[in-house]
Amino acid sequence: MKNKKTGPDRHEELINNITAMLEQGVRPWFAPWASEHPAGPISRPLRWNGQPYRGINVVSLWMASTSAGLATPFWMSFKQAVELGGCVRKGERGSTVFYASTFEKEETGADGEATTRNIPFLKASVAFNASQVDGLPQQYYAKPKAMNPDNRIEDADVFILNTGAVIEPGPQPCYIPALDVIKMPPFETFLSAGGHASTMFHELSHWSGHKDRLAREFGKASAKNTRYAKEELIAELSCAFLCADLGVAPEELPQHAAYLGHWIAAMKEDSRFLFSVASAAEKATTYLHSLQPVTAPPDMS
Repeated sequence: MKNKKTGPDRHEELINNITAMLEQGVRPWFAPWASEHPAGPISRPLRWNGQPYRGINVVSLWMASTSAGLATPFWMSFKQAVELGGCVRKGERGSTVFYASTFEKEETGADGEATTRNIPFLKASVAFNASQVDGLPQQYYAKPKAMNPDNRIEDADVFILNTGAVIEPGPQPCYIPALDVIKMPPFETFLSAGGHASTMFHELSHWSGHKDRLAREFGKASAKNTRYAKEELIAELSCAFLCADLGVAPEELPQHAAYLGHWIAAMKEDSRFLFSVASAAEKATTYLHSLQPVTAPPDMS
């Protein structure tokens, strides 16, 4: 990989783990729904205060939760666990989370004047799942109530309608940027209501990238086109995020197997590739949420 450093690199460790799963044909952002998760319905990973993680941290913590069988969606630092009255059990291993930061760098311009520039970078820290901590308030251990499947899909249908996207009948799901139209087969042709909703979320994620919205570059629709392969990964991650937000179990699109080779090669070439894709996917998800009526955040008091 590019920019390899001496010593442990948590960015590269994460990417190595993900590429290993992709090489086995497993897409880790769908892994939580493929396992019997003890906490019931899957959501995004949540901070101690109930705020959801975003971007690459969603993928990273989903992987950690699935591989270690961690039972709750809540995550916290060692210090936060102590402040909440808990204690991380001896021998428990934390999981990596990333956050953006900056540092100041002084530079001298051509005119000899000194200037200060803020350089962005990613920092890594360690978080523990609530199931690795003893003594926390009971709310961190309680299993979420199972949602009524009909209500889940109703919520998804309302979410889709609120975007205002133009959706027309078509023989197969697709988004056509030149027409700014989503084509969708009849609901009855899908194997499940969740499959229909997750397919819609995928196409809406593409729709968010239109030049009049988030202005992403699509490239020609082909599995051999690297730029389009990246766009497909953005839409796939955004779909997974939306499904978690609305409590819909997503279904993998089998045609995406053709893109696995591109994704693996890109991650091996540049360890920051997935970070960039996850950031774009989070922007797409945030944009689609911004089209919804405002709702109150969860009460964690």
